[in-house]
Amino acid sequence: MRRVLDLLQVCGVATGLGLATRVAEWVAVARGVHHVEWNAVSAGQAAVLAALTAATLGTGVFLRRAYHE
Repeated sequence: MRRVLDLLQVCGVATGLGLATRVAEWVAVARGVHHVEWNAVSAGQAAVLAALTAATLGTGVFLRRAYHE
């Protein structure tokens, strides 16, 4: 059982790093970094970023619940 908990912790760390990356990407979007290079594709990229952010948050919730069961 200890190995499972260790694995959940490592997955939690990896998910946290992924979330930190998503936050940095959202900050860049909010600040308008490279705004002059944005085009029609940028809206699709923002939608994918939103989906990845939601998936990362969902994974974090799942891992937290699994660890505490």
